[in-house]
Amino acid sequence: MIKRFLAPLMLAVAFSASASEPPYTLQGPRSPAAVADCLDAGLHRLKLPASFISPLRRDDSSASLGLINPLTGSVGLGIAIVAHEPGSQVTVTSNGMPLSPSWRQMIQRCMD
Repeated sequence: MIKRFLAPLMLAVAFSASASEPPYTLQGPRSPAAVADCLDAGLHRLKLPASFISPLRRDDSSASLGLINPLTGSVGLGIAIVAHEPGSQVTVTSNGMPLSPSWRQMIQRCMD
């Protein structure tokens, strides 16, 4: 089952040099810390190897995490979360990795 998820992910990250879509940005009422915790938990529920997930980095008003290609160390999907009154704003940079409807739904759930 993990192979079913990893194979497309590895291909998407491997082809990160291809044309990327513009950043996907949305705003929601939750704090940056709450959004970051939700997204981090969502990534770990996918049971991806730790080497595919960039560590969650945070300070008082922002956080970032993403998916990386463990062979090259390059970020395939970057997620930046910043404070934006009254909650937070998320910007997703795909770097050539397709942002599927499932990913958008997970991000939206974490923002609401």
